[in-house]
Amino acid sequence: MNKFQLKTGLTLMITAILTGCVSNPEQADKPQADSSSAITSAQQQAMASARESAQEELIRHILNPNITDEQLKPALNTRNLNQPDNKSISPFAYIVATRSSDLVRYAIQQGANLDWSMNKKVQAGQFTEQVYDWDLLEFTQNVFQLNSAGLQKTKQQFGLQSTTAVRQGVLPISQAARLVENFALIKAKQFELNYPPIQKLQTDYQVWSKQTEAQIKQLSQPITEIPEPLLPPLETHQKSPFESLAMFQQRMETAKNQRDAQTAQLQNDYRKKVEARNLQVAKQTAELKKLQADIEQRNRLYDAQLKTHLTQLEQDLKAKQQDFIAESMSAVYGAPYLAAIEQNGAPKYDPERGLMFAELGFSGVATKHEVVLPVKPGQEAERFYNQLKAGELRPTAVFRFANAQSNQVEFVKAEVKQGQQTFVANLNQNERFIAQPAVEVVLQTTDSAPQLSQNQVVFDQAALTQLTLQNPNIKDVQFEAFLMQEQQAFKDDIPQLLANAPQAPIDRSKWLFVIGIEKYDQTDNIQFSRRSAELFSQVASRTLGVHESRRVVLLDSQASSGRIQDELRLMLSKVREGDQIYFYYSGHGLPVPEKSNAPFILPSDKIPDFIASDDFYQVDSIYRLLQNSQASSVMAFMDSCFTGQTDGRSVFGGTKAATRLQPKQTRFDSTGKVAILTAGNDQQFSNALPETGHRLFSYYLMRTMLEGRYQQVGDLAERVRVEVNDKSLDLGGLNRQTPVFTGNPSLGL
Repeated sequence: MNKFQLKTGLTLMITAILTGCVSNPEQADKPQADSSSAITSAQQQAMASARESAQEELIRHILNPNITDEQLKPALNTRNLNQPDNKSISPFAYIVATRSSDLVRYAIQQGANLDWSMNKKVQAGQFTEQVYDWDLLEFTQNVFQLNSAGLQKTKQQFGLQSTTAVRQGVLPISQAARLVENFALIKAKQFELNYPPIQKLQTDYQVWSKQTEAQIKQLSQPITEIPEPLLPPLETHQKSPFESLAMFQQRMETAKNQRDAQTAQLQNDYRKKVEARNLQVAKQTAELKKLQADIEQRNRLYDAQLKTHLTQLEQDLKAKQQDFIAESMSAVYGAPYLAAIEQNGAPKYDPERGLMFAELGFSGVATKHEVVLPVKPGQEAERFYNQLKAGELRPTAVFRFANAQSNQVEFVKAEVKQGQQTFVANLNQNERFIAQPAVEVVLQTTDSAPQLSQNQVVFDQAALTQLTLQNPNIKDVQFEAFLMQEQQAFKDDIPQLLANAPQAPIDRSKWLFVIGIEKYDQTDNIQFSRRSAELFSQVASRTLGVHESRRVVLLDSQASSGRIQDELRLMLSKVREGDQIYFYYSGHGLPVPEKSNAPFILPSDKIPDFIASDDFYQVDSIYRLLQNSQASSVMAFMDSCFTGQTDGRSVFGGTKAATRLQPKQTRFDSTGKVAILTAGNDQQFSNALPETGHRLFSYYLMRTMLEGRYQQVGDLAERVRVEVNDKSLDLGGLNRQTPVFTGNPSLGL
C-alpha cells in the first residue's frame, strides 16, 4: 500500500480549473449528439479517460499545499466529491485527511457523502500490519466509519484501550489534531443528519404528503358535463294583414305557452341530471377546500415542530461535543501501546524506588512519551519487563476534558492490568503530553436541516378550476329569437311625451344609476328591459335634472357582475353630503332559498342557481350600500318582483320553475332617507306590456314622471301603483301586478 504523505512538489495551480483548462467530468458525461453514428467504444474510453483525468487533477490540487482552501472551493462546485480514484479514495477523503475543517464543512454542503465507505473489504475491528502504517486508505475508512475500537467513555473522561499487539503510527501529531477536529465535525454531521425526531417528522410528513397528493389528484378529476337536450323545432309566426295587433299578440302568447309545455319535460330531466352532477362537483370542491385547509394547518405544524426539533438538536449537539471528540481521538490516535526502554543496554528501572520506565505510544500517531509505573523489584519487575519488551501488555490510555464546558483534552494516565493487579503509568516529570486543543464541532444546523420551504405540500389552485358547476337551465335561443318578433309591433308614446316634456333645471347634486338587462348569458331573456332602461335614463335626466356626468347606465353585457360592483362603488365614492341618488333596475330578480329567500338581482353573466355565492347582489346589500352613502336621500325603482318569475316564466328551469318562491320582504323606516318602489308584491311576477314595447311597471313609472305633477316620491308611487294594478287586471289570468312602496314617502323628487 502507498503510505500517506503530503505531496509538496506539485506546481499545478487551481487557475487551471477555474479557466477551463481542466476537463469537466460532468460535461464529459454528456457527449455531443451525433446523428450519423452511435458512440463508439473509443469515444467511451476517451470520455472515461477525461473523467479520470479531471478527477486526478482535482486530487492533485487538493494535495498541493500551495493552493489555498478558498482557491479550491470553486473547483469543488463542479466535481463529484464521492467518486474514488484508482486507489479507491475519493476527493472528499483527501480533503478530510489534508485540509481544514472549514473546507470539510464546505465539501459537505456541496454534496459530499458521509455514509459511503471507500473500501468495502476492510471491516470494522480488523487491524492488519498495513493499517498500522496509517496510509490514506485507513484515513478514508475512519472518515466514513469512525471505528472506535476499545473506546471507554465515562462522563468527562475516556480511555483508549489496546486489545492486541500494535506498532507505532507514523502520522505527525500536528496533523492528528486537525484530523480529530475533522472527524468530530463529521461525527456531529452524521448525528444531525440521522437525528431521530427530525427523521420521524420527515417520514410522517412524507407519508402524509403522498396520501394527500393522491387525494388531490383523485378529487380534481374533471366531471363530465351533461349534454343539453335537443329542443323541438320552432314554428315561425308572421302577422297576417287580416288580424289586429291584439289578435297577433294573443296568437303569440298561445304559441309561447305551447313552447313552454314542449320544453318543460326536457328541462326537468336535464335539471335533475345537472343538479346531481353539480352536487358531486360541490362535494369534491368542499373536500378539496378542506384538504387545502388541512395542508396549511399541517405545514404550520410541521414548521413549528421542525423549529422545536432544530432547537433541541443544537442543544444535543452541544451536549455531545465531548463524545464526538473522544470518538474522533479514538479513531485518529488508535490503540495505545507500551514499549520497553533500555539504558546502556539494560532495562530502565529504578529498583530502589520500584519504578519502571516505559514508552507510551499509539498505533495512529507518531508520538512517544516516557511514563513511569510503580513495579515491585524482583521477579515481578523482571516478569513485567519481559512482557513489556515482548509487546504483550495491553494498556489503556486515559484522557479527560479540562471541565464540563471545555473541549480541551488532557492526558491523565495509562493503566495495565495483570490478573487482579493494575499498574498505573504516569508521565515522567520531564515529559509533557501534547494535549488536544479545544475543538468546536457544533454545526449551523440551518445549513442542512430539512426546511419546510423545500419539503412542504403546496396546494395547487388549478385543482379547483378543474371542477366547474354546470348551468342547469336550458336557454332556448331559437324561442328568444321568435319572441323578438313580438317586439317589432308596438306603439310607444313615451318618446313623444319625452320630447314634449320641459327640461328640469340641471342639478349636479343628483346622481342616477340605471341597470337594464334584457339579454342574459345563462338564462332566458326579458322582453323590453333594455328599452325601458334606456328610456328611463332619458326621462329621469329630463324630469329630475340629472347631469350627464352624474349618470351611469349599464345595459345587457355591460351589466356584468364585476362591472356593476365597480361602477356603483365608484359612483358612491363621489357622492357628497346633501346629494340625491336615484337607482333603477330592470332585470331578473329571484329569491335564494339558501339565504332564507333573500331577494337578489341577477347580473347578465351570472347563473341563477349560483348567485347565492355573491352577497353583493342581495337586494338588502345594495340598499344598505346606498343608505350608508353620504347622500341625503335615496330612491330606488325596482322593475322586478323577486319571485323568480318574469312574464309568467321562471328564471329557473325544470322542477324549480314550477314553484313560485316568496321573497323575504324588505322594510325601511318611513322617516328615513330611503324610499323603495318595487314592481309587484312577493306573490306576483312582473309583466311586459307588449303593446307599448316596455315593461309594465317601467312604462307607467315613466308616464307618471313625465306628467310632472308630483313633488314627493310617495305621491308618485301611489299613482304608479294604481295605474299598474289596473292595467294588469286587463291582462287577465295570473298577470295581476301591484307595485309595493316602502320607506319615507315625503322624500322630494
